[in-house]
Amino acid sequence: MAVIGQQLVTPQAGWKRFNATSSAISYVGAWEKFETTIASYQFTDNVGMFSITPNNTMKFNFTGRKLLLKAYGNNDTSGFLLTIDGVNQGNIKTAYSVISTIVVYEKVDLDDREHNVEIKLLPYTSVSGATRTRLLFDSIDIDQDRDLRIVRSVVGSQLTTPENGWKRYDDNISSIKYVGSFTNGAGTGAYNGYSNYTSTLGDKIVFDFEGSKLRLIGARYTNRSDLIEVYVDGKLHGTHSQLGSELAQVLQVEIVGLPKSRHRVEMVNKSSGLTTTYMALDAIDIDLDGRLFHPDEVASITELEIGKRIRCNYVVNTAGVAGEFKNIGEETSDFISTISIPSAPNGDFYFIVVDEYNKKKILIADRPIQAAISWDALNSNGLVFGVQKDLGVKNYMFVARLLSGGYSATDKHNEWDQYIVNSTLNGNIIVGDDRVWNWSAGYSLTSTTNANSANRVRRGYATASTSGSIPASTANGYRPLVELETLPMFKSFVKHDGAYKRLDTVTLEWNTISATLPSEDTFINDGMDDLSVLDRKNESFVQTMTANGSLGSGKLFKGSIDLKKYFEIKSLSVK
Repeated sequence: MAVIGQQLVTPQAGWKRFNATSSAISYVGAWEKFETTIASYQFTDNVGMFSITPNNTMKFNFTGRKLLLKAYGNNDTSGFLLTIDGVNQGNIKTAYSVISTIVVYEKVDLDDREHNVEIKLLPYTSVSGATRTRLLFDSIDIDQDRDLRIVRSVVGSQLTTPENGWKRYDDNISSIKYVGSFTNGAGTGAYNGYSNYTSTLGDKIVFDFEGSKLRLIGARYTNRSDLIEVYVDGKLHGTHSQLGSELAQVLQVEIVGLPKSRHRVEMVNKSSGLTTTYMALDAIDIDLDGRLFHPDEVASITELEIGKRIRCNYVVNTAGVAGEFKNIGEETSDFISTISIPSAPNGDFYFIVVDEYNKKKILIADRPIQAAISWDALNSNGLVFGVQKDLGVKNYMFVARLLSGGYSATDKHNEWDQYIVNSTLNGNIIVGDDRVWNWSAGYSLTSTTNANSANRVRRGYATASTSGSIPASTANGYRPLVELETLPMFKSFVKHDGAYKRLDTVTLEWNTISATLPSEDTFINDGMDDLSVLDRKNESFVQTMTANGSLGSGKLFKGSIDLKKYFEIKSLSVK
């Protein structure tokens, strides 16, 4: 056996080692990875995990009979509480006056099966009365022929952070559609402090996600619904209850093993109780490489139609100056806040299609995307009445401008009233829905000048229909409208041997696209727009020739040219 407090650079015979960054270890709380090149510290693979927060935990499972833990052993470290299979192993000391990693725990007589281990940081009070919390964890040694295993949370248990291989979305993300009488309210212990809830039977929570696994995080409480139906891709997957003793951030639903594709999820409140009817959502966990989508969201411009929305990123480098749009259709960053619109945002928002005419689609931002910018500043960049913007997408033209806002309170023939106040977007939304348009987040400047002054009209904030005006030089909120026009496109495939093909310009190989005439979308997305790759090109070559007899005082040379290798020979030079 190893000696507690000793350095152990390599595992003992019959053991194997896992460093602190093993994917099987789940870290809960504020942990940081650190790397060091100082050999005397003896960190396995020169890497470790570090935390200074009391009660932070790390968890893992392993199989076998033996367990050894290593940590940094200087006196500025504190200990941790160790439990194995739920049994308290006591407070484990790490301070051994050694400036390197050391053995802090070893056990060799466990049952030969799978075990669960939890390490919880403890504060340490020195003789002088100073309190500190500091753990630099190094590695885990177990039986040579066994493995670490990921700890899987159990449905009904608390899960305050996503586990390895998962990522978490808050319930306030704009990608979730709340259908019914939902309220966003503060909750003790809730993820980010708030959750959305309803007490109305039949109300729904709807979202899409791309991935293969899903976890729904909520809270138990004494007034919660005892029957919530969960549908995946239109089929009832199961039911669960949120009724019970109070506990926040509970793993209430777990679904794994789905095809790695886009799925539609619905939660429906079906409570059977008279007073216990509240259904809530606190967070959603999905695959680490997955993505959450609004049910009406598309990722491609070709899929846009009235009522659909597409994600876009907006970045401002200097407050008071207009920013730039980029990455349309992509998840680039968190959404721009609708609680406090930033003056220099760097985040995402949705463009929503509200109309289509003259071969143009009209898209309006679902929120003010920048605060503290004046009408004059926008106008100096052409953003009031229209300027073409490059969003990095070929074959489309984007012209950004402001909505018209009505020159007086009685003027309803304007884009704000037409779309924000009164449109259902072909039955896809409720008119004036603040959850869609976020008009309460702040004022939105319009292109219109007030009839009774030189002031510029601004809309929203108090209500969807609120109208006011301010001087053009006064800072306010920016909400863009974009006219999207599809430019003339010439897309082609080559039909050969009964199949439609395109040339890969990198590999110079022909790839089969379809055995039948491709659809319009396929032509747009996959068709070749540059046929110059098929143009004949000049090619020079040197032909080797050999002597083949004599001709007068000279010699006769002969060589063969394979004409199948060349489209055309225009000249031939023999020397």
